[in-house]
Amino acid sequence: WQEKFTIFDNSVRLAGWRATAVDAVLDKLCYIDEGASAAGYLASMDALAVSYPTTAVVYATMPLTTGEDADNVLRNLYNQAVRAHCAAIGALLYDIADIEAHAPDGAEQTFESGGQTYQKLYSGYTDDGGHLATAGRQRVAQGWYAAAATLAPCRVFADGFEAGDAADWSPTIP
Repeated sequence: WQEKFTIFDNSVRLAGWRATAVDAVLDKLCYIDEGASAAGYLASMDALAVSYPTTAVVYATMPLTTGEDADNVLRNLYNQAVRAHCAAIGALLYDIADIEAHAPDGAEQTFESGGQTYQKLYSGYTDDGGHLATAGRQRVAQGWYAAAATLAPCRVFADGFEAGDAADWSPTIP
């Protein structure tokens, strides 16, 4: 996970992944990175945001698994730190974990450990307990669409293929 931070930082700083070449950048870890330092991630992302104020730096939570184990507790603690930091500074957060933890009917998937409640991946979004199956990929993609829409300088259209004039366009996401 440490190398992932370095590679991303180098991509933005050295390879030009920033305005004007791109409008937004996002660095996301994998569920296998449960030992990652939230402080390290946040420091890296904050430094990029300061260095490139015209590039939208989008923060992301760490994906979850269906497990009810110490590794999923670590993922949740990382995510709690990222959420709190983004709320404190007003940063855009793509909350992958929260999307993954909610079933299509909105029911949050949780487990208890050490007297605390933590989120876990909804089992209907995965075939193996961690990697997303089609339904999970679609759900997380919808979340990215919604997050990215907040960056758009104009109205957001439901699917981008509306016919007719602008009066027929819908600013809502289905």
